[in-house]
Amino acid sequence: MRRRSFWGSLLLFFLLCRSGFAQSLSSAPATGFAPSEDTSRTVTPVWTEKEIQLRLAHLHRLYANVLTYRAAGNTEQVELFLEQAMEALRDLARAPGIENDRRFGEVYRAIMAEYEDYYGPDSLAEQQGDIYALRDALFEAVEENLPADWVEALQLPEQAIWQHARVPIEVNWQVKQHIAYLLRTASRHLEHWLVRMQTYFPMIERIFAEEGVPDELKYLALIESGLNVHARSRAGAVGMWQFMRGTGLLYGLQVDHWVDERRDPEKATRAAARHLKDLYEMFGDWHLAIAAYNSGAGNVQRALQRGGIRNFWAIQPFLPRETRNYVPAYIAAAILCSQPELFGLRPAERGPVFQYDWVQVDASLPLSVLAQCARTDLETLRWLNPELLRDRTPPGRRTYALRIPSGQAQAFQEAYAALPEELKQSTLVHVVQRGETIGRVARRYGVTIRAIQEANGLGKSLRLQPGQTLLIPSNTPENPFRLASLEEETEESAQRALAPEAADSEIRYHVVRRGETLSGIARRYGVSVEQLRQWNGLASSQLRTGQRLIVRAGNEANPSRASELVRYRVQRGDTLSEIARRYGVSVEQLRRWNGLRSNQIRVGQVLRIYRS
Repeated sequence: MRRRSFWGSLLLFFLLCRSGFAQSLSSAPATGFAPSEDTSRTVTPVWTEKEIQLRLAHLHRLYANVLTYRAAGNTEQVELFLEQAMEALRDLARAPGIENDRRFGEVYRAIMAEYEDYYGPDSLAEQQGDIYALRDALFEAVEENLPADWVEALQLPEQAIWQHARVPIEVNWQVKQHIAYLLRTASRHLEHWLVRMQTYFPMIERIFAEEGVPDELKYLALIESGLNVHARSRAGAVGMWQFMRGTGLLYGLQVDHWVDERRDPEKATRAAARHLKDLYEMFGDWHLAIAAYNSGAGNVQRALQRGGIRNFWAIQPFLPRETRNYVPAYIAAAILCSQPELFGLRPAERGPVFQYDWVQVDASLPLSVLAQCARTDLETLRWLNPELLRDRTPPGRRTYALRIPSGQAQAFQEAYAALPEELKQSTLVHVVQRGETIGRVARRYGVTIRAIQEANGLGKSLRLQPGQTLLIPSNTPENPFRLASLEEETEESAQRALAPEAADSEIRYHVVRRGETLSGIARRYGVSVEQLRQWNGLASSQLRTGQRLIVRAGNEANPSRASELVRYRVQRGDTLSEIARRYGVSVEQLRRWNGLRSNQIRVGQVLRIYRS
């Protein structure tokens, strides 16, 4: 899918109406636990002119709010109203005939332009994937006419099965040109496609069947990306189905610092199926729907107005060059790859099978650690989870559904449960000091400013307030044991921020586990429920799993203020009892000072020891 100009075409107006894009797009896996999916479909409402006018007025108010708060530098309100505007656009796009309403087109283009300007265009990254060079060369060769003998020598097998396809497979001179060129370059492209087809086509076929989309449209992914989940165009279209960020958002594909679901083969395929189905509902013709998938609904609408006939081949001269060739290229790929053996084609090797188990991860952890739990390697987890951008599961989520090799779910759950709790607490907490800037905090922890902004929902804001609590996503996936020293720095920062009360009490952090209550935690640390609520700004006693609580243990739990604080880094072969004897303290004191639930320690862990 090439870049769509938001103000150059109507893009998605009516085609959004029945897509159910706000739903979760995750699909059922081959085995194991899968995230649930709401597959209910949206019923097209009946709209009066007055209702449309009121909704248009609401959209204009939201747009005005976005501009007002952006001028004031209030990023929180900007993002709030942008989100509301997107929801309102999706809602109004369900109105029958809205694609012809000029008023809707104007406000749609304005809001989408503001969204793209605020979050930044996708066009800054380098192009990835060989499909773009192939398409450029193919379309240029066809436009300049291939040697006639190439096409005349082409013999299509008589036993072709594509004649009964739901999407018309018309074989004309243009299609033969594309077939001839692709056959001449088969070793560079077609053979690689055939390998990837073995991997991804079973998944695509299942999803297309569930969505009611013609099976033969699976060959469109060959022309879009060559079935490359990492493909990225110069314009910023990403993934197997080449979604732009704005279009992906409208179909429920999340894109942030940690995840780009346009690269998720299943979620992107389901979004593409709904997108294609909605385009067909708009134009009533699969060739026109395919053309609109490439260049946008607006270009096809204008070509229809000029051509006067609702047929792709009739309006072809009025379409952009790439779109003129896009449909013939799709037909050529479908013919060649539906029966490759009839053309003497065969893959150079057998493609890997895209099978897996789902497991739930309730912490932001490096993929290298999770790969060990799954008894596999880092590259395999990357291949199964291409939507992950940072080689770790994203922070700030209750759980994350991760794909692991099929048959490893039980082993993973056992190994994951045995991981040290400190390692699972991989998102650090930093309390902002007076005069600190977000840049200084980012440098201290070795992360980017953008990572801190996204982990804390700050948008593009650079403003911090003294006492503000920041989540700091770790950027050291290959060295998770560095976490202990970073947490100590964070605790010291919190102690300074909470002085003078902190002078007579020890600051600790407690990560809430499943089933724990505020009263139970209070009893464990010898404090009151009200103190816990006050220290953590809690309006009620409700807790969530993974929540991090500040705990100030009273003087009875603390060593004398005259004691010397020693920081000891655990060496190979150390035990808690040996360390206790070395420093003349008890094992229970070591556990209390360091918040340990057992006597287990790990190499590299830093222990706090108070010595008289």
